[in-house]
Amino acid sequence: MLRRSVILYLAWMACGAQAADALPSLKVDPSLVPPSQRPAKTGAAKPAAASKQPAATGGAAAPAETPAAASGVEVFPVATPGQPAAEAPVAVEAAPAPAPAAAPTSTPASVPAPALKAAPASVRQAAPAVSPAAPATTSNARNLPPLKVDRSLVKAPPGGRTVPPTAQAALDEAPPYRNVTTARNMPPLKVDRSLMGTPPVARRRVPAGQTGETVIAGTPAAQEADVTGALPPQVPEDDETRMLKGAITLSEYVERHPESRATLIAADQLDGTTDAVMRAEGAAELRRATTSLTADSIVYEPPTDELRAQGNVRLVRGEDVVEGPSLRYQLTRSEGVFDKPRYTVRRNLQTGENLRTTTGRGEADVMEFLGENRIRMENATYSTCGPENQDWYAQVDTLNLDFESEEGEGRNGKIIFKGVPVLYSPWLDFSLNNRRKSGFLTPTFGVTNRTGIDLLLPYYWNIAPNMDATIGLRVLGTRGLMFSSEFRYLQEDYAGKVRLDYLPSDRVADRDRYAFSLQHAHQFNQRLMGALNINSVSDRNYYTDLGARLAITSLSYLPREGSLTYSGDWWQLSAKATDYQTLANLPDIYRLLPSVTFNALRSDLPGGLVFSTLANYTDFRIDDVTRDQGRRAVVYPQLSLPMRNSYMFITPKVGVHLSNYDLDRGTANAAQSTSLSRSIPIFSLDAGTVFERDSDLFGQGFIQTFEPRMYYVLSTYKDQSKYPVFDSALAD
Repeated sequence: MLRRSVILYLAWMACGAQAADALPSLKVDPSLVPPSQRPAKTGAAKPAAASKQPAATGGAAAPAETPAAASGVEVFPVATPGQPAAEAPVAVEAAPAPAPAAAPTSTPASVPAPALKAAPASVRQAAPAVSPAAPATTSNARNLPPLKVDRSLVKAPPGGRTVPPTAQAALDEAPPYRNVTTARNMPPLKVDRSLMGTPPVARRRVPAGQTGETVIAGTPAAQEADVTGALPPQVPEDDETRMLKGAITLSEYVERHPESRATLIAADQLDGTTDAVMRAEGAAELRRATTSLTADSIVYEPPTDELRAQGNVRLVRGEDVVEGPSLRYQLTRSEGVFDKPRYTVRRNLQTGENLRTTTGRGEADVMEFLGENRIRMENATYSTCGPENQDWYAQVDTLNLDFESEEGEGRNGKIIFKGVPVLYSPWLDFSLNNRRKSGFLTPTFGVTNRTGIDLLLPYYWNIAPNMDATIGLRVLGTRGLMFSSEFRYLQEDYAGKVRLDYLPSDRVADRDRYAFSLQHAHQFNQRLMGALNINSVSDRNYYTDLGARLAITSLSYLPREGSLTYSGDWWQLSAKATDYQTLANLPDIYRLLPSVTFNALRSDLPGGLVFSTLANYTDFRIDDVTRDQGRRAVVYPQLSLPMRNSYMFITPKVGVHLSNYDLDRGTANAAQSTSLSRSIPIFSLDAGTVFERDSDLFGQGFIQTFEPRMYYVLSTYKDQSKYPVFDSALAD
């Protein structure tokens, strides 16, 4: 309407006085004039007849027919030849009309115009000034500047919505025709409002009338102004973290806003409403801060935060990955049901002072999510092996994984190794973080000719992170019931293990039988440490009769030893006392009561020389009166010169072995000397070289080495037939 009015106005001015009679009267749509510019109603005036004057060539033209003043619009006459032009106003701003506008009537040109108010400075500067003396000829009309409309005077669209400047500019530049048929047949535009955020307007101000006051929209003072279709009510501030700006993927948005709880959806086709149901079809993707879901189709219900996914479903929760055909899930509570899933669950769990990553894999018929850290599965498999090397796995009817208590539990399960079932149990209980936990261990079963049936049922007791115990009952078919226990402890400066096996009233031996063992190591400070190793059995044949392993039954001597060691910067001094319990009717061996050893090594001597020495003093004791016993002192200083390069080494060394014996002869050697000494010089040469080459075997590259070595020792001959042998014997 505005564009058409301007065209008619310019055409009428171009025609001049000659075409005045042929032109229709200028019509102005009263709705284009804001209520504030409409003149006040002055009563029920009767319409006056419109006056016309015939057009005369070269004479003064009568003014065109105008609407009545009751319409609220003032028409300004245009100067014609022979008449002075009226003063051109800059803008019109009439007072608001409280009553509806009357029907348009004709008004003589002599009716005075209502009072005018000055327009804003920007508009006032743009309006051209018209000289009163300049006649408005046809040529002058053509040279007039184009009509400029103050957009603030244009009535706002209904509903209180304003047209953005960019949209209005597009409408102004559009052609005067529209393809109405095509526009009406187009499908409705559907927009996901959750991706748009809140409206980009936080506070709006509306005029309060002629007083110039400012009223905030949404307040009681603005409700009266909003009746005229002003502006929408106040809206909250925009949430920038929930608005997508420009081209951005869902993954990029989540990375930029990890704290955002917005739910993002993308797909080939989206439909629905954000306050009811959203449907995503074709390469559908749903993301939230810690959850990612892809599927062929996703149906999401924002009010309940629930979803259903079908076809090639892949759910990622943190480091957990689950794939399968269908899923029902509640995002807020992290609860749902997955049909026939293939899963990988990974957690970083604390084990003592170390943070360890545990990974479990498997399949199931049904997987139930019971929160962030609890999973329940039916007819499931579970393994911690890698996907390319799954040697063993557990297969259970029901499997519960609780990452809060860091424990797993299965019902009616079996352990399968290399495809072969090796253990069945109606109840399986295991740790998810490789941390020790209390529970029954795998039982052992066997049959021997000395014990008959041999069944051990051990129970593991996790007392503390640095302390545990194993308690078991051992059923011996022919001998009775044995109590077996082991206790371990660990502290910052000491650690140890205590073991006790006790068989009351052995039915075969007709006596109580036991085995006791203690190993303890203690670090008193950075230089001083001590150790205990005490072992004892009730009789010599204990391990022969009751031992369950070859390494136990083949024991010949049980050591009982205590030691102290002090370490210097380049030397070390140790003292120990050692006794042995003889088993299986073997002869006794010497006790060391005590044995003191001194070792020293200096490798920073001039010329690259290295000095080392070994000194020992030992008192050998034995209960056999037929054998020698006594004290021995040994000193063996050495000096060497190591020479080494990238492909060979040579180490010459010289030393002197000095020893002295103070003996108590046994009855078998009573005539021998009780004091002996010897001095033996020793020279040795150690040399070697290294050859390397790259090789290939079965497609695998490796380095092949060849290291020939020569060791030569030269010492003087010394007859030692009279010296006793204290610390060497035939092998078992």
